[in-house]
Amino acid sequence: MREDTKNDATPAAILLSSAGTLFRMTISRPLLTVFISFMLGMSACYGQASDTAGRKPGVIRRFLQLRQQQEQRMQDRLQQHQEEQERLNNRPLTAADGPRKWSLSFNAPGLLELQMAIGLGIGYQISRHWQAWVESSYLGQL
Repeated sequence: MREDTKNDATPAAILLSSAGTLFRMTISRPLLTVFISFMLGMSACYGQASDTAGRKPGVIRRFLQLRQQQEQRMQDRLQQHQEEQERLNNRPLTAADGPRKWSLSFNAPGLLELQMAIGLGIGYQISRHWQAWVESSYLGQL
């Protein structure tokens, strides 16, 4: 060992001095220290694996899983939409608005209005969106 490293008892100093005598290198001491530290760090971390390294699926398998999840979400949304439509169609008001139904209306007098109308009306629901009706009213003033 050299004279200047005999007083240093740290492991890095021992490694530096042994590496210098073993390989007879002419590398500067700070560079050699960085290199040895890097090698020791790599050897300590090399055996460690992340928690999911063994369980992570391949790219194709992951793509297929994502595709299945997407299809499942679409089927769930379609089923929810169908259930919502069925629930809305079973409501009594939408059933009353179905085609081929007659409806009667009555115009009650508006007592607080200066011009009031009293009348009757009759209508027929042709389709879900179309209705024909007739209304007759008596107009009067207060």
